[in-house]
Amino acid sequence: MNYNDMTREQLINELISKSEFYEKIITQQKQMEEKLLLAKERFSMAFNSNPAAMTISLKSGEFIYANECFLKRRSRKTCSGPPCSRNT
Repeated sequence: MNYNDMTREQLINELISKSEFYEKIITQQKQMEEKLLLAKERFSMAFNSNPAAMTISLKSGEFIYANECFLKRRSRKTCSGPPCSRNT
């Protein structure tokens, strides 16, 4: 429909309809962002507090991220030894 052919009331209704549509989209996006942030926080907590040495790396072997336990073991120049504790 051409906006030039619409009455003032039709234009207002069209604007309200589009506004409600975009509001719904924005609300859904915010909810998804909140869920993603929560999932990221949960993963980070589980990964970083894990007593096992863990890394995230590329196929090439390049490290992207390592947890505290891995870094402690790496600094001792050994990959074997007692499990790491965040309190040591």
